[in-house]
Amino acid sequence: YGPMENSALKAALADPVRDAVPYSCSAIETFLTCPFRYFLTKKLKLEQPQQPGVGMDAAQIGTMNHMVMEKTFSPGTVFSGKKEALEKADHVIDEVFDIAPTEFGFRESELWEYEKEKYRQKLLDSIEKMYDAKSTSMPLDRSWTVVGAEMKFGYPEAEQDNTDPLTVETTAGPIRIRGVIDRVDRRDDGLLRVVDYKTGLPAFSKEEIEAGSHIQAGVYAAAVVHALRLGTKCEGMYWSINNKTLKEYMVYDSENDVSVPKIDYLNRFAEGIRDAAFPAEHAGKDCPDYCPAALWCRKYVRSMKYG
Repeated sequence: YGPMENSALKAALADPVRDAVPYSCSAIETFLTCPFRYFLTKKLKLEQPQQPGVGMDAAQIGTMNHMVMEKTFSPGTVFSGKKEALEKADHVIDEVFDIAPTEFGFRESELWEYEKEKYRQKLLDSIEKMYDAKSTSMPLDRSWTVVGAEMKFGYPEAEQDNTDPLTVETTAGPIRIRGVIDRVDRRDDGLLRVVDYKTGLPAFSKEEIEAGSHIQAGVYAAAVVHALRLGTKCEGMYWSINNKTLKEYMVYDSENDVSVPKIDYLNRFAEGIRDAAFPAEHAGKDCPDYCPAALWCRKYVRSMKYG
């Protein structure tokens, strides 16, 4: 749980930041939330055993929701209005439901027909709410065009061009970041917008974002500019499918030298992996039930939402 004293083991576990393969945003967020969980899941490759069951688990539901959004808002999409978007989404949902058990690997329960309608309604309600969002940053009209879905950066095997990782200078040296961006839109005036879908995004504060608990939207906005090179100014935001709410993150503006916000969190990550520092921390938050150490970690804090 504490500092690693064995120098040989520490050297074996430390990452040479400059030469390391690109890191994912989820890996960075895991470290910043709890370095020990990062050690267990990324270094030791441990997972919490899952009980078998019928129906979809949370990860499969999230994947299904992402597929529906990806196919509904495919590149080149410009809807004339909410009705057209909902009609397309309804057809897409049928297509996804037809392949869901095989594609996502689950057994249908006796309530599958009922569950499908529940999922359908949540997705349609979310898309309808997206059109009604009061924020000026989230209009869906003819001034915006979808230019990319599931766009990869930092993956050499990616099909699209310009797939370099995002490189960020830190106090421990440059780190490279990879990712898959859910959706990228472009407005008529050239402003770009990253939309990161979340199935059930809890409320979080600006302070949590700046501390590194939720970095994807901001880092992806920077990647759109520097890794994918689609423009010079990009917004980053989250859209919660279940909660039908928007979390605006920032505007990344390379022309005015606005860098990745709060570089301190990337400094902490880079220094931690360089020094093999993996203490058990929960950053003042509840621990996830899927942590491999949930049953035995003395610092585990159980979330009340799990009962």
